[in-house]
Amino acid sequence: MNLLRKQTLFPLIVSASLLIGAGNSRASGSGIIHVDDHIDTKSFGNSQYLEYFRLKEPHFTFSIDNVETHNSYTKTEVSFPSEFISDQPENNTVYLSYYRPSGVDNVPCAIILGNLRGRYIMARAVARALIERDIASVIIQLPYFGKRSATMYDDLLAECENSKLITDACVQSVLDIKRTRHWLRNRPEIDPDHIGIFGISYGAIIGAIAIGVEPGFGPNVLIAGGGDVARILWESSRTAKMKSNLEQNGYTLQKLRAELKMIDPLTYASRINPDKLIMFNGKNDNIIPSACTRMFWEKAGKPEMVWLKLGHITALLQADKILRNAADAFAATANAPPQAAGARAIWVECEGENSTLSSKQKIVEMLDTVSDAGFNTVFVQVYRGNRAWFLSDIADTAPFQKVRLADEIDLLQFIIDEGDKRGLEIHAWLNIFRIARNRRAKMLQQLGKEIVIVDSKGRSLLDYPGYSLPAPESDYFTSSDESLMLDPGSPEVQKYQLGIIRELIEKYPGIDGVHLDFVRYPYTVPYPPGSRYSKAIDFGYNRDTLVRFKNETGLAPPLSKNFNNTREWDNWRRSNVTDFIEKTHNLLKKQSPSIKLSTAVLCWADRAYLAAFQDWRGWLQNKLVDFVVPMNYTRDRTFAYYISRTSVNFSAEPPAYIGLQAYMGGTTNEEILAQIDDCIALGARGIVLFSYDSILRSRPGLFNSLKQGPFKTSSQISR
Repeated sequence: MNLLRKQTLFPLIVSASLLIGAGNSRASGSGIIHVDDHIDTKSFGNSQYLEYFRLKEPHFTFSIDNVETHNSYTKTEVSFPSEFISDQPENNTVYLSYYRPSGVDNVPCAIILGNLRGRYIMARAVARALIERDIASVIIQLPYFGKRSATMYDDLLAECENSKLITDACVQSVLDIKRTRHWLRNRPEIDPDHIGIFGISYGAIIGAIAIGVEPGFGPNVLIAGGGDVARILWESSRTAKMKSNLEQNGYTLQKLRAELKMIDPLTYASRINPDKLIMFNGKNDNIIPSACTRMFWEKAGKPEMVWLKLGHITALLQADKILRNAADAFAATANAPPQAAGARAIWVECEGENSTLSSKQKIVEMLDTVSDAGFNTVFVQVYRGNRAWFLSDIADTAPFQKVRLADEIDLLQFIIDEGDKRGLEIHAWLNIFRIARNRRAKMLQQLGKEIVIVDSKGRSLLDYPGYSLPAPESDYFTSSDESLMLDPGSPEVQKYQLGIIRELIEKYPGIDGVHLDFVRYPYTVPYPPGSRYSKAIDFGYNRDTLVRFKNETGLAPPLSKNFNNTREWDNWRRSNVTDFIEKTHNLLKKQSPSIKLSTAVLCWADRAYLAAFQDWRGWLQNKLVDFVVPMNYTRDRTFAYYISRTSVNFSAEPPAYIGLQAYMGGTTNEEILAQIDDCIALGARGIVLFSYDSILRSRPGLFNSLKQGPFKTSSQISR
């Protein structure tokens, strides 16, 4: 991610160790904290569980065991009794390490839940990163870890034989966290309204329970966590011994799930405020299955999510990158309004002016250029005209093979790998219902010319002169697409293109997103508001498609402008496009849930709906896509502002990123930057520029202007 400084693990551990280093030490005193623990149980179906997490003692005593003063912070060691009394005496004292940044007051504070089998290296690294951002923190030793274990590094929980110890440990952990919050709220330097959870791994699961039980926590960061605790314990490579013990005692997954419901984050996820939470999770995690992460994410209201191309343990290899990213997210949420334009994306054409995908050298130059300019996302065109710039068994791979032969690389895999090194998200951009002007396309040979769309006068686009609308209509109208468009109503077309997407995600699991273009019908300009009023031309009148409409609806299609059944006909065509989006959504969710689905769409939503049968507003409402990109291409700043405002305000989740042009002749860099500033002011979650090739050839200075201007500060990509 561009938000991060590229550093190795070594300086992180060194800087973390500084938190343990010598300072001016002293020990002092004790005190009493009064407790008034109110839990709101309204509109919550499992309110009986919440009583287990209520602090019932009216007060507790604490002890200041040691204080160390350093240049930039003060470290205080604190202890107090746990309200939950377990069978192990050493487990019944809570130990805190409190880090207060020097010279600041009214500061937010993170309760850090993170240990590596009783060691707190990563937790201290988080504390260090937060101190640099003037954020206080407290590391809490959770039950049965560290000093609270009979043997310092015993992993008692990983080898337990029944659900009771797991349940008790989780309940005790939440009660200890709530006492810690009360202690912090009594500190005069702490902002009592900004005390959040920073949970890592097991700490992320405990943290998820805590912020569900007590929604007042926030901001919150959870790294490598999830829900469905029983499944995590049952399938995790880390808890094989526990599973064996449980099975020997007659447990099944279903039995364990029932007994652990009280301490499952899924039980309380609906109480979480998603605006106060950001999640970081590994795509290749073999300890917390991605399905468990996604279940929790969905039930928690789909908070901001960052998927890391790492496993659970291998995340340590990028510990500095992850933790500093998460610390920035915590600080930004605590101290500032949400950042606009988290995604800074650019379209890279496969056959643009620069022929960027024609060589390894040009690809590296592109990735370096966009990364340096402050972009964090690349939409790389890998499927156009039924030709593939990736390893395909279905499409024509001549472009892919040419680069493979010359540079000995798998073009797309190389982009994914090099993008990872630069912190870039790589999205595969595919043209769906358009094959450019490729009359020799493999799919035409395989499926027949009948798949090319036919207009309302029975003419195939194959017969259009120069791909333009024929006379006499050409005297009054122009076609939106002077190319070969496919019939979205053809099941064969949809099956073929879904096969392309399926093999793409199977062969390139490291891809961050699938970005679909030309997912619509062609139309004329000026556009007809539906076939009922069409005295011009509309499309989708292929013979087999008309038969299919009649068979599915029992209605006759509106031919020869008879105006019968026009609403049903328009809705049916619209449903063809939406069906393809839904099929793609279901495919990704089933096979690759971490891959984002997005679409480039007409920016005029009414035209998209009425003429192109592209109901992108419905896709957002039904959460069929992760985001859409309305292509707001105009030099008119005022008009662009109106379109951007409408798009941004329509849906916050999933959002609309704003596509802006950087290719139109006569456009100045200042005009483009002004439109970007307007999008940021409107709170756009993403900005996408068209295109890399155009900027490189016509306005290379724009890259530096972006770096020095709107893309100067780092930005976070959301999920």
